This record gives sequence, structure tokens and C-alpha cells, in this order.
Amino acid sequence: MSSLKRILEYDSSSDSDCDETKASKLHKANGIPNQPSCVTAASNSAADIVKKRKLKVPTSVIALFSDHEKHVDKPEMHGGRSRSFAHVRGNWASFVYVPYPIQFTEIFVETISKLLSKLDNKWSMCDDFHITLSRTVSLPHHFIDPLYHKLEENVCKMKSFQAVIQPNVRFFVNDEKTRTFAAVKLDECSRNRFLKLIQNINSVFKTFNLLQYYDDPSIHISFAWACEDVTSDTNFAKDIGLFSDQITCLSDELPHLFEMSVDKVHLKSGNMKKIIHLQ
Repeated sequence: MSSLKRILEYDSSSDSDCDETKASKLHKANGIPNQPSCVTAASNSAADIVKKRKLKVPTSVIALFSDHEKHVDKPEMHGGRSRSFAHVRGNWASFVYVPYPIQFTEIFVETISKLLSKLDNKWSMCDDFHITLSRTVSLPHHFIDPLYHKLEENVCKMKSFQAVIQPNVRFFVNDEKTRTFAAVKLDECSRNRFLKLIQNINSVFKTFNLLQYYDDPSIHISFAWACEDVTSDTNFAKDIGLFSDQITCLSDELPHLFEMSVDKVHLKSGNMKKIIHLQ
């Protein structure tokens, strides 16, 4: 009797899919009391609870994936300037340029400051003076060094040269129509030398599937800017006159400010600058 009971218990525990009714009949035939169904029910209920129970995610972990870190552009914190493209975390705004000589910058800044004081408040001085040689592109951080080394390979073989800046003020509006720039252009001979630089830079950008520079770019140095397209403003003609007069006077008094040696090219990514020296 006890041996049969042990066999039945072993059979029941090893075969979870046995028919409960069949087991009950066997028990009755052998004079063995039925096992209480509440034991099985309680066991199944506990298993369901374990399956359904979910651990609470810590708030510190939730915060890592919340929207509060999503960048929100705030033009009012940047003098009204807006981004040309959406901010992507881990990407750096990058472009190639030639800086205006640092030894001339202070005098130029003083002159532009006096000029802007005579105009209304819509005009602001540029953060720095340079000649842009590429589009501004959104560059993943791990692309920066490879792009720099490829640019260095293509550009470092080019020879340094002297560039001449024309004291004629020109105005440009960016593609998004969000800013107007006051600038001075370079003479035709200097422009041709810069176009060769741009050609080499474009070939590298193409390799990295980056947007290339304009087909017929204007080679210039911007020194002041205003929000939006102001070329249709009623007082724009007055602004043109004041800008032109001041730059012409500066050229007459200090002509050396309108000549510059081009012996290096900069790649700027975010706040990081990398220099490529020409021959």
C-alpha cells in the first residue's frame, strides 16, 4: 500500500500535465484520499504572482531617458541667433576657415565698435573675423580626427600666399534668412587662391558625405551681423553709407590692415580648434 502511494506521488510530481480526474479515480480505487486541490491552486497562484510582479524602475534611471535633456534652442540667449540645423547630442558644429591676423584684430575691433555706435541696435559685431572655406556641418565626435587628418593630407601641400582685402563693404544673407552680414571681400587674385583651397576641402567633405561649399562662393570677411534679412529695411541705405565710409577711412589710414598672410587653415568643431599649416 505504501509502495503504491510512493509510485503515485512520484508519477504526479514528474508529470505536470497529468489529468487531475484520472489521478482522483486511481486514488479512490486504491483507497488513497484525494490530495486537496487548494495545494495546487495555491501553488499556481503563487507562480502567477511571481510572473506578474514587476520591479519598480528607480527614478534616477528613468531620468536618464527622460525628455528633460532634449536640447531646446533659445535664440534669446544668443543675441537672437538661431541654429542652421537641429542640435544632435554627440554631434559638433564644424567648419573650415582662415582666421584674420590676430595682431590686427584689436584695431579692427575698435573701428567696428565706433561704427556700430553710430547705427541702431540691430547690428552686432562678429565674435571673430575669418574667411569661411566650408559649410558648417553637424559632425559626430568620432569623425573629427579622421576628417582633420584627411584635410591635413590634402591641404598641407599647398603653398602659403598673401591675400588682399578690398575696402568695399558687401552684405550677405544666410540661406535660412535668419541673419544679415556686413563684410569686406577679397580681390580677384586672392579669391582664385582661396578657390583652390576650397576645392581640396570639398573633395575631403565629399569623401565623408558632408555638404560641400557653394559652387561660386564669395570670399569675404564678415565683421558685423543683424538678425533676419534687413536688406529691405527703410534705413538700410543709411547703414550702407556709414559702413562704407568708415571702412574706406580705415583703409586709407591703415592700409596694412587690408593685407594678410595665409599660412594656415583651421578646422573648428564646437570649441575645439585644429590647425593645418601650409607650405
